[in-house]
Amino acid sequence: MDISTLDMELLNTILLIIAVIGTVAYAISGALTGIESKLDLFGVIVLAVITATGGGFLRDLILGKSRFVIFEEWWYPLIAFAVSGLVFAVMWFIKDLSWEDSRAYRLTYLIIDSVGLGAFVIVGVLRAQTIGNVSNEGQLIFYA
Repeated sequence: MDISTLDMELLNTILLIIAVIGTVAYAISGALTGIESKLDLFGVIVLAVITATGGGFLRDLILGKSRFVIFEEWWYPLIAFAVSGLVFAVMWFIKDLSWEDSRAYRLTYLIIDSVGLGAFVIVGVLRAQTIGNVSNEGQLIFYA
């Protein structure tokens, strides 16, 4: 399916939904990594926000955009902030269950990280195609 055949409003809606899914997934992933490293709430939130929004910042930098999405669309860092605080609170209450050492924790972490990676690959490819910086499909791998 060619991207030019999609209605732009539909494409923007799909892009937003996938970007929010990726942001939530990577915010959870970053928060869990911070909790594993025994960081406090501030450290967990900083790590989660950087994990959730840093890739998009680098993508926009590589694409040569002068205005970055994370500064224009303020809800991405806000979503990452809220999700990381929620993950910190949940993990604070279940810290006595030895959840971090369990196989279920590792599997959950792997699935969440995979969802985030898949979502941001789709977002990166769609953003690169809509900007028009792609001369062939081989370049899309670089933007993903």
